[in-house]
Amino acid sequence: MKKHHILLLSVLIFGFFLRFYQIDKIPSGFYSDEALVGYEAFSILKTGKDQYGNIFPVTFKAFGDYRPGLFIYSTVPFIWLFGLNEFGTRLPSVVFSTVTIFVIYIIAKLLFKNKKIALFSSLLFAISPWSIVFARMSHDTNLSTLVVSTAIYCLLKACISGNKRLFLMACFLFALSLYVYYTTRVFVPLFFIFSAFYFRRYFHKKQIVLGMLVAAVILLPLCRVLTNRETGWSRINAVNLWTDPGIKAKTESLVHEDVLMNQSYSKIFHNKFVGVGYAFLKSFTSHFTPEFLLYSGDPIKMYQIPDTGILLFIEPVLIITGVLILWKKEFQWNLLLLAWFLIGIFPDTLTRLYPAAARIHLALPVVSMVAAVGFSNIIFRLKRTAIWGKLGMLILIIIISYNMIYYFHSHFIHAPVRYASEWHYGLRDLIAQIKPVANNYDQIWVSKRVWGWVNFAFYLKYPPEKMQKEIMLSEKNEYGLGWVYQFGKYYFDDIPSQFDYNKNILYIGERNEFPDSMKAMLTVLYPDHSEAFIAVTTEEMRKSCKECSIEFKKL
Repeated sequence: MKKHHILLLSVLIFGFFLRFYQIDKIPSGFYSDEALVGYEAFSILKTGKDQYGNIFPVTFKAFGDYRPGLFIYSTVPFIWLFGLNEFGTRLPSVVFSTVTIFVIYIIAKLLFKNKKIALFSSLLFAISPWSIVFARMSHDTNLSTLVVSTAIYCLLKACISGNKRLFLMACFLFALSLYVYYTTRVFVPLFFIFSAFYFRRYFHKKQIVLGMLVAAVILLPLCRVLTNRETGWSRINAVNLWTDPGIKAKTESLVHEDVLMNQSYSKIFHNKFVGVGYAFLKSFTSHFTPEFLLYSGDPIKMYQIPDTGILLFIEPVLIITGVLILWKKEFQWNLLLLAWFLIGIFPDTLTRLYPAAARIHLALPVVSMVAAVGFSNIIFRLKRTAIWGKLGMLILIIIISYNMIYYFHSHFIHAPVRYASEWHYGLRDLIAQIKPVANNYDQIWVSKRVWGWVNFAFYLKYPPEKMQKEIMLSEKNEYGLGWVYQFGKYYFDDIPSQFDYNKNILYIGERNEFPDSMKAMLTVLYPDHSEAFIAVTTEEMRKSCKECSIEFKKL
């Protein structure tokens, strides 16, 4: 085996290790989105239906946001092999992200015709916090990045080699990616339009027509979904800028101020188009702030590691160096890389929940490759200087190594403590303690603060055939998400202010949801030893708080 192949294999093994190590424990909790993927895959495996009873759905109703189904289907074999648990649910992301490391290597090798740059591209993706944070959880973006990157490789290879089959494969994969994640439904059409102009001299009209036919056949099952406003675009409709009530409220407030000041031309400056345009620019620029890139990362704490961003601290230097070199050399594929990057960011700029690292994950391969160009150039220059070059390389290695170690220290030590509640930490232990005694109670009432039905369905391994008969989703909130209030004897709602003492109910909630006088049957602690949840029996309530009874209130 050649030295270069050994180095590539080492990068792949190292990247796999960073993603795989203790995935059943870190992240320390198990977020509801992950539980949903696992339970839906379990339901498909056992019954061929989702939890709502739909037979092999194209999109999964989920929380009412109708999620593309391919990632859930790809999880089914892992649930079959390893069972319904955290390990089996998270492992697909590990595998998909690791394979993407190799795909980025072959893309970079094809584009730059330089094995070192290709190797550095794969290495930077392998150690990227932006990649690792999603690869260690069950998330659709890992599969969408793999499928889209592979499609782009096939397209490039077809252009360079003239291989017609690869072009058809690219069309197949682009179409397939629309079944994976919301962002591809924006990315793929835009990238297709760009490719139609950029690659037009490489393909004949017959090839293009044939490729479009392949894509059309693959998309046939999706057409019915996409033409339905609820099933195809419900999540996008709920979070896009155009429907943002905050923009409307702000515009109306500004118009009111103009009226107070007797301004008759306020509509010129304060209207929906101006408001959305301003929000779009704000959203776009938010992806380039030091806070997002280096210090805090994604605003959603599940996608965040304490005191780190989505990039290593050295990466902005490498990226800027890479951009300057590619610009100066007038690199052949500059426009392609720029389009890939901008279109990769574009879906997130259309939403009001920004910046979101998951929704711009499709741009990460470009970031890794451009940074690799800068990294390769810096190393080349350092090698040319005898004494200072070795010192410079040593400093560079120390900076990157320290940054990586610091990141994993934060990931494995601080994140489990700081973000325990956001990750629904403690539910596994809670349900494990409740399950043996569940038959002793008429009902088990779970507070919304503890979280919802899907976590309990996952850990209880609740029979899907029973769930399909019992589940009912409530009306959706402003973000297009619904709630299930009950299955079996389990109820999921706010803890009532008065309790029914005529029924034997086990209540589960946070300590401040119960009167101070009540003693807990069991208590679950967070990693910092503060109370996460407590369980209180009706019997204990009768003893501790007579005035809490519904009957007492009637008197």
